[in-house]
Amino acid sequence: MVLNKRVIKHLINSISVFLFLVGIFLLIGSEENITGNFIGITLFSNLSNIGILFILGSLILFLANENLEDKICEVVGINPIDKSKTSKSSLYSKINERNLDEIFQTSLSHKYKKEQIMGAKAIVYMASDGNYNVAFLTEAINTHHRHAAATLAKFIENKFLEESDKEKINKKADALYEGNSDKSCELLTQCAGFELQYDKNLKKIIGIQQDSWITKEQQRCSRKPSLQVEEDMIIELLTHIDQKLLSEKLKNLEEEDFKKLYSGKKVA
Repeated sequence: MVLNKRVIKHLINSISVFLFLVGIFLLIGSEENITGNFIGITLFSNLSNIGILFILGSLILFLANENLEDKICEVVGINPIDKSKTSKSSLYSKINERNLDEIFQTSLSHKYKKEQIMGAKAIVYMASDGNYNVAFLTEAINTHHRHAAATLAKFIENKFLEESDKEKINKKADALYEGNSDKSCELLTQCAGFELQYDKNLKKIIGIQQDSWITKEQQRCSRKPSLQVEEDMIIELLTHIDQKLLSEKLKNLEEEDFKKLYSGKKVA
């Protein structure tokens, strides 16, 4: 039996509550039953320590569980030097205050000459059912947009496609992952790769740009999504970010901003 993430999250929350209640019970029991003799103090001190451990365990489970529903899957990146598949990146469907530092961990000081500017990668994939799927990468050095897009495509499509169709999409996704655009041109039409910039001092995402290997190959293959699809993808991307983390500019994009992003320019 395969459990979905919502069921798993509920189960972990239940375990977390159980551990917390047991911990509180042990703490209360140890305080009420200390007799003052040496053995009693040692015994109930141990119970108290166990109770604290149970409470800490419940808190750790609860906090770890908060990100479970937002985590989609993991993608393996390729080391550009030895071509080994060693770098793993979690894909998140949202950016919030809990996973902000995990997603924005790549310094862009070499590019913007400011130590506080951090970068992240994101992709939007339009599935066969017409729905848009957003993913934010947590490792952006060896894991590229095409790796994430290919992994997300297989993860999404394999949920509902027939076996014969699964084989087709998997071959296209594998070609996209490897950077073979000739065998994945059709899939390129369904993807968009974005780069985001975050200012640690302002605590705001201050810039967005559509720029990736996917973007360049879309232009080469004449497989670039239409401007309307592009706008929909950008809106979908931004709605998956906690609005408190967006600069006012990014909250209120105008028609000219969409055109700038479509042409590969940065909006900030």
